[in-house]
This record gives sequence, structure tokens and C-alpha cells, in this order.
Amino acid sequence: MSLIDRLRQKRVSDAIPTCCVHLRAYLKYALIRQCDAHCRLCVLTKPGPGIRGGE
Repeated sequence: MSLIDRLRQKRVSDAIPTCCVHLRAYLKYALIRQCDAHCRLCVLTKPGPGIRGGE
């Protein structure tokens, strides 16, 4: 329960214990997804041969 309280009081990045592999893995996965989405956005917005984004 104390971990949840700390997560609520502090920023998530400050409250994560370094020994918590699951949370670290989740954040790493989330960061990779965010970067991947950003890269796709850059690729789709740049004029180039092939893929064109039309959302």
C-alpha cells in the first residue's frame, strides 16, 4: 500500500523502485511505443516515395 501512496504523492518516475523489474519493463515498453509512434508520424508527414499517411 505504501508504494501506491508514494506513486500518488510523487511523480511516477520518482517513485519507482529500481528493483521492480515489471515496472521498469513496462516503462521501457511504453517509451519504445511512444518513440515508435513518433517515428511513424515523422515518416508519414515527410513527403517520400511509397507510404503516405491519410488519417
